[in-house]
Amino acid sequence: EIVEGGRVVKEVQAKASERADWIASQQADSRYGGMDRLVPKDQVDRVREISQRRTGTLDMEGDPRTGDWRESAARIKGELTQGDVRSGGTTTDELEFAAELPRTFAALEEAGAVGREAVAAAGTAAAAGAVLGGMISVVRNGDAYRRGEIDARQAATNVARDAAGSGVRGGATGATGVVIRHAAHKAGLPTLAKSTVATAVAASLIEAGVTVYGYAKGEISPAEAAERLGNNGCSTLAGIYTGAAAGAIFGPVGAVVGSVAGYMLSSSVYQSCIAVHRDAQLAEEAMERLTALCEEAGRVLDQQQAEFEARLRDYLNERQANFDRCFDAIHDALKGDRTADAIKALSGLVGSVGQELRLVSFEEFDDFMTNSDAPLVL
Repeated sequence: EIVEGGRVVKEVQAKASERADWIASQQADSRYGGMDRLVPKDQVDRVREISQRRTGTLDMEGDPRTGDWRESAARIKGELTQGDVRSGGTTTDELEFAAELPRTFAALEEAGAVGREAVAAAGTAAAAGAVLGGMISVVRNGDAYRRGEIDARQAATNVARDAAGSGVRGGATGATGVVIRHAAHKAGLPTLAKSTVATAVAASLIEAGVTVYGYAKGEISPAEAAERLGNNGCSTLAGIYTGAAAGAIFGPVGAVVGSVAGYMLSSSVYQSCIAVHRDAQLAEEAMERLTALCEEAGRVLDQQQAEFEARLRDYLNERQANFDRCFDAIHDALKGDRTADAIKALSGLVGSVGQELRLVSFEEFDDFMTNSDAPLVL
């Protein structure tokens, strides 16, 4: 069934076999009237030919099954379609491969889908980056040209270079964001799987890489590199806070979130160092700066990880102690037949996880059962 807007808009019957004649006979079943008939895309022509030939034979014989075969022949498809959306179809060899190695097939299909989405996102983001970067560059270089600081040729060159650079950076951010979002979804991290958060983290990673490369090449000073990396990390964390992503996981535990932010920033610098070290041809002096930065980032990374683990352990121990106190109070109240105290302790337990107990008193329960038509959720 193909569903659009909660409504079934098309029904499709799928059949697969190495024998085209078997597929044709199965698809001509009268139960499939009004449905599209999906077959492996490498057998479409053969199945349709068999169905058409069989239709002609049955028509000459006056067989009542002629209509079923004629409809089947007209509805044979090699892929699912709905409007402008197409599945691309599946071959018999692909079906056999999927049957023999289902996990491998699923992984390859998933990787291909992520790759296509990343390419599409990169193209869109690159175009947007080029337009925005070019627009800003036009204003900046136009003002410099008006003041006589550069000539028209230099201004045009600067605009083209800035637009291209913004486009490349935007494309890299878009593609990386898709990969991060997909990986987070697979890892069970719903916050990071949000497109806005994943894009913010991707942009942070790209910006950190650009800053590290500029520092290694000696194009920016240590102070400027530190300022850029600090602003980058703070901006990323602020974006996550704005989306209420951090609060969704950690609630008000700012110390734990701070440790995560430090870990993320150190990890970005470290990974950027490794990437630049692997891919760039650097002079000896630049390599020394990069090596020192990499070693320091690694040290801070270990430090931030230890701090995060310690703070998270303290936080969980505190939560566990609170749970134990609530459960002890509940058990004591029930043993003493003190229903009100048991409900009060239960309310405290629910409140410790940010929720509120409904229908705390019997009067509230009685009023709900008497006057409300809403379902009672236990």
